[in-house]
Amino acid sequence: MRKLLAVLVVLPLAALAQGRGAGPGPGGGQAGAQAAGPRGDPERMERRMRLTRTLGLAEALDLEPEQALKLGQQVAKFDDRRLALHRQMHDAHQVLRRAAQGEKVSAGEVDQAIKTALDARAQMQSLDRDVVATVTKDLSPEKRARAVLFLERFQGRFGPGMGPGMMKFRRGGGRGPGMGMGPGMGPGMGMMNGPGPGCLGMADDDDEE
Repeated sequence: MRKLLAVLVVLPLAALAQGRGAGPGPGGGQAGAQAAGPRGDPERMERRMRLTRTLGLAEALDLEPEQALKLGQQVAKFDDRRLALHRQMHDAHQVLRRAAQGEKVSAGEVDQAIKTALDARAQMQSLDRDVVATVTKDLSPEKRARAVLFLERFQGRFGPGMGPGMMKFRRGGGRGPGMGMGPGMGPGMGMMNGPGPGCLGMADDDDEE
């Protein structure tokens, strides 16, 4: 496991060092350091979460370093699709919020927002199945179970549906219902559950505004 950790940590750290920039400049000092932290740098946080996901799968499935890196890359290929669906749900949610607050929104816009949210939710569930199929391919029943349980724990820890750009929809670190696999799907909408309240799958990411 130490060898695996070394392999998986060195590469992301090298990438972080390249993207950090050379020395203090405008925005440097303490403020710059804060901006470079996880909360100020969504892309950096996402890289950390990808690393954690790969490490967790490697440990759960007893993978060799090469196998873990390959699986991590395969799972990461779904992240852009997930981001696109999150954007659709986010935009639909904004329309519904404006309508609910009494702003001038046409009936057609409201109907379209509801349809978009439901369609994106269905596509997200299909995407979740594709991720599970990729991770569990050719595994024993025991390891398939380990993989699914890890993915649910991962979503519970980092927030549902984390991938490129996901931090943009999680201002303040909040977790919205229906945003990916696991607990964040809203009541009754986790990976192992059927439809329930919150089935529109839209995050209240701006409730604090």
